[in-house]
Amino acid sequence: MQEAVVYAQLAAERAASQLAYEEAARLYELALRALELSGRADTNRLCDLLLGLGDVQARAGADSRAKETFLHAADVARSAGLAERLGRAALGYGGRWVWTVMRGDPHIVPLLEEAIGALPEEDSALRARLLARLAAGPLKGKGDASRPRRFALSAEAVEIARRLEDPAVLAWALDGRKVAIWGPDTLEEHWLVMAELRRLAVDAGDAEQVVDAHICTLIKLFERFELSKFEAEYAAAVKAAGELRQPGQRWLVAVMAPMYALLVGRLAEAERLIGEAYELGREAAPWNAEVSSALQRFVLRSLQGRAAEVEPGLRSLAAANPGYPVIQAALTSLYSDLGDVRRARAAFEVVAADDFEALVFDEEWLVAMALLADACVFLDDTERAAQLYERLAEYGHRSLVGPIEVALGSAARPLGQLAATLGRHDDAASWLEQATAKNERAGAKPWAAHSRVEHARVLLAGGERAAAEHLLARAAASYHSLGMDSWAARCHSSMLEPAAP
Repeated sequence: MQEAVVYAQLAAERAASQLAYEEAARLYELALRALELSGRADTNRLCDLLLGLGDVQARAGADSRAKETFLHAADVARSAGLAERLGRAALGYGGRWVWTVMRGDPHIVPLLEEAIGALPEEDSALRARLLARLAAGPLKGKGDASRPRRFALSAEAVEIARRLEDPAVLAWALDGRKVAIWGPDTLEEHWLVMAELRRLAVDAGDAEQVVDAHICTLIKLFERFELSKFEAEYAAAVKAAGELRQPGQRWLVAVMAPMYALLVGRLAEAERLIGEAYELGREAAPWNAEVSSALQRFVLRSLQGRAAEVEPGLRSLAAANPGYPVIQAALTSLYSDLGDVRRARAAFEVVAADDFEALVFDEEWLVAMALLADACVFLDDTERAAQLYERLAEYGHRSLVGPIEVALGSAARPLGQLAATLGRHDDAASWLEQATAKNERAGAKPWAAHSRVEHARVLLAGGERAAAEHLLARAAASYHSLGMDSWAARCHSSMLEPAAP
């Protein structure tokens, strides 16, 4: 019977090496049953089989089953005092990506911290990986208060990896660093880290890291508004993910396509791409896939003038994820678009409470700010508009990007909206001119048209009707060309009078 265990394990490892992950999982399960039937208390082998099974389940996209398997492996390792295997189980439970937050998961932070504490306090690849995973993922779900610790843990992980001189470990640590520090104020360092990651991926010869390098580059193209380079990079990413044959990586690449389509105004294409991406991610990354799909559909329906269709789903998602304020911010924007003062005010107050304490300063912050600006303007809330304007003004040169979710054009547009609400018409006009130029230059056509409409609103308020009508005519023509006819219909001066809350 012991020979059956060994042969089944070897066969599973061979199947995994050939990317046949479902077959590998079946063979690992055979090995586990054979081990049980043998009656031998071989804790090391039991733990190794569970770790192998969890790994191939995760690679096959069976996220929930993989997590159960890794928790079982952690229990075995803990009871036997197997520190190294406990660390591997913690990493496996954390998923295939260093950045996964796993909001609300009761196990991830304690498990990672336990695993780090069980290891010797010396440089090791496992220690570096665990530190990076803790810094980049679950600690990000704990808000701005965790930021100093995230920075410190990720720096320690990178330092260990550099001393080890292992390209694969360094790539993982840098991936963690890039996410742990991610915010509007750190993008320059963030881009440098991503450039090094791309070089390391080639040196390490790790197929997962190669895909990750492509994804990093795609995100950077959004952040730097270099959209002309997107399609070539996307094609290379699709090819790399296809060769890897892991649903999770295929989803991560696929979700970038609807982001791009929405940003440049290819709405019919976006409809199809959102559904395709969701189908790839629904099992491999269920929470992320659901949130990305919901936010992309919200943007799509808003651009189509059909925002009411996604209100029930977005409202339910916001209620289920109180620790993810960008969803609530989207809800405030949706109600504002619908002209629903009561519900816009109620949704807005959820995020605005305690001086916008819920608004974490991370990679989602700029998008959340833009969505909240929509509500602020609609509600004519000058007190909150002043707060948002002061915080956002430093980042007016940035692009509004929520990685793997949505991109909304230039950050100068919400600044123009807020300035107008504050009665600062010259500043509003300047910001909106910048937004129009940046969006137009990048090819972000819906957002260039939106910027022109907001600019026209400012000009109308100042009595410059002829200039406003010129901008409205250009916006209407752009909307019509994109199939955004309901927005084109709004391009009449009578439709641009501020709504009375």
